[in-house]
Amino acid sequence: MKNSTDTIGNRTRDLPACSAGERVYAVKDTVKSIAKDTVKDNVDTVRGTVKCIVKSTVKDTVKDNVDTVQATIQDTVKDTVQ
Repeated sequence: MKNSTDTIGNRTRDLPACSAGERVYAVKDTVKSIAKDTVKDNVDTVRGTVKCIVKSTVKDTVKDNVDTVQATIQDTVKDTVQ
C-alpha cells in the first residue's frame, strides 16, 4: 500500500502506508526499550557503586581492627617485659 511520494534529490520513491495504530505501538515499544535499558544501566551503576563502598568500608574496618590488635599486642609485650 502506498500513500505518498517522497522526492530525495533527483530520485523518487514510494513510502509505505502506516496506520496511526502501528506508529503508536512502534513509539510505545521504543520508549519501553529505552526505559528498560536506562533502568538496567542505572541498576548496574548503583550496584557497582555500592560494591565499591562496601569493599572500601570493609577494608577500612579490617585495617582499623588490625591496627588495634597490633597496638594491644605491643602494649602487652611492653607490660610483660617490664
